[in-house]
Amino acid sequence: MSDNVMTKTGYEDLKVKLKKMKTVDRQKIIKEIRVAAAHGDLSENAEYDAAKEKQSFIEGKIKDIEGKIGSAQVIDISKLSSDRVVFGATVKLEDEDKGDEVVYSIVGVDEADISINKISISSPIARALIGKEEGDSVQVRAPGGVRNYLILKLTFNKGEVQMKYCPECGSEYFDDINICDSCNIDLVSSSQWECIVKERQSEDDEVFVNIKTLEDQFESDIIKDILEKNDIPVIVKCFRDTSFDGIFESQKGWGVIMVPDEFRKRANDIIKDIK
Repeated sequence: MSDNVMTKTGYEDLKVKLKKMKTVDRQKIIKEIRVAAAHGDLSENAEYDAAKEKQSFIEGKIKDIEGKIGSAQVIDISKLSSDRVVFGATVKLEDEDKGDEVVYSIVGVDEADISINKISISSPIARALIGKEEGDSVQVRAPGGVRNYLILKLTFNKGEVQMKYCPECGSEYFDDINICDSCNIDLVSSSQWECIVKERQSEDDEVFVNIKTLEDQFESDIIKDILEKNDIPVIVKCFRDTSFDGIFESQKGWGVIMVPDEFRKRANDIIKDIK
């Protein structure tokens, strides 16, 4: 199987993302560069430098996505049928240690999103499930320790729509349930829930501003601890986190540290005093 295997849905989503970056994000940053350039001397124009870095980041992402689309092995999971777990399967599991139930869809690396229970084909749990059948027990070695699961159900043609979510509390549901038993409101599909999650994340991000690009986690831990001791709310985002899809002043380094805009000046003053 190709290293760049993905579902048909994931492939189409990637094309939509590429189109947005070319027609919306690219044009937006061009306007930002023009506005920044109009402020004067480019040799000492921080806004211009930041905009150019954003442009470099966006163009790099566009090139990366184009490469992934060009080399993709696309699989339409609605046409799959197997008694064993393979790529594209949606698997309902029972945690044999805790008794909890969970549903995972096995997808490509670039489609994986644990917030909507899509796991990468290369993840430890997916590797443990591949080739197994309903009724089989599997042992997964994860960073948190060994977990034991029982495979309750295996499906394919409904894999993209089987999971439903409450748009209010985020509870997940399986099969034919249509109303959240806690909030008593209609459930939404996994794709709708994904949009809700990203919208909420965007709303949160708008409140916070990037104040420093971090070199490593050690620096992150020190600064975060000091700012929090000064009662300043902090968000740390690592560039290697695949759920991070934002655009900041620089893509270089380990990540960024963010604070609410109202705390920006005080946080910057505190950071300057850190030796």
